[in-house]
Amino acid sequence: TRIMRKLHLIVLLPAGVCASDGTLTVLGGALVRAQARKSSTLWQQVGNAWLRMPQRTPPKSVVHFVGGAALGAVPQFCYDSLLSAVCEQAGVAVIATPYEASLDHAGLAQQVAWSFDETLSSCGLESLCTRRVFRLGHSLGGKLLAIGGCAAADEDRNRATNSRAEALGFLNFNNFGIAKSITLAASILQEISGSAQDTQTASTIAAAFSVAQQFGAAQGINIEFTPSPQQLNELISTRYAADETCIWRFKEDTLDSTDDLLGTLPDDLAVSMLTLRGSHTAPVLLTLSPADIDPMLGLFLGDQQLTLGDSEIVATVANSVVEWIGRAQNERAAQLRLPADISHDS
Repeated sequence: TRIMRKLHLIVLLPAGVCASDGTLTVLGGALVRAQARKSSTLWQQVGNAWLRMPQRTPPKSVVHFVGGAALGAVPQFCYDSLLSAVCEQAGVAVIATPYEASLDHAGLAQQVAWSFDETLSSCGLESLCTRRVFRLGHSLGGKLLAIGGCAAADEDRNRATNSRAEALGFLNFNNFGIAKSITLAASILQEISGSAQDTQTASTIAAAFSVAQQFGAAQGINIEFTPSPQQLNELISTRYAADETCIWRFKEDTLDSTDDLLGTLPDDLAVSMLTLRGSHTAPVLLTLSPADIDPMLGLFLGDQQLTLGDSEIVATVANSVVEWIGRAQNERAAQLRLPADISHDS
């Protein structure tokens, strides 16, 4: 439907670009209304974060999750299928830290890191981090965690010992600049919809942004993410020091920056990569009603359901993440000569 093509455009365009025509605001409001109506009672809001605890066993570790642009504002709704499966199957507590769209990615990285630390403290979960802290990010969320990982590396170097090793997982890692993101979004939208009108919308946004960049450059203003793609690559090559890194790329994802990430990561780090079926929104599964988008739209379209995502693909992603957590946790246990007690539920 045209509505879902609009949602695809919002997800594919970089954070903040759609705000001029109200599209991002519409999606944000729709997601908030939908999660309020359908939100699982297993998620608890703790400060600015959302906590999901396993129901069948005490948690053995903690996963910090950060979602992509727009969708990451309500991770407990947009990523519930993925995160709930990881929580229950791996026996881990999941802390999802939402954020609002901004071009200041360094500031967002600091914000989600603080939210995670505050939730750990207020819930008394610090003891679960003595072996390994797992951080998992989708798209922009992966970039924010990479920035945070570089900052954390400096802190670790100042410690006499480091018993809290970081394990970072990247789903659909993206480190494109604004201009490239918009150009790709326009071509992808045309492939998705085949609609000249939708393609014209994306092209208009791209053209308007190009003009804005030119005016900004003339006034000495650089309209770009902070850090820029080049700056992040330099940061990762010199300061990234996660103990374990896993990268998931997806066959139909044309917004993927995995090759650049692999070429930037220090050679002496443990890195694994998996390729799965799916697009740039592979980890996402959500259902909206027309009324979530606009109450008047609900009157015209009734109970029609609008779905973004594929349950089978999300289940495959969840299983792969669970395997990564178990493997990394057991390896860390062996390093510390502790019993390897992570188990998987089938």
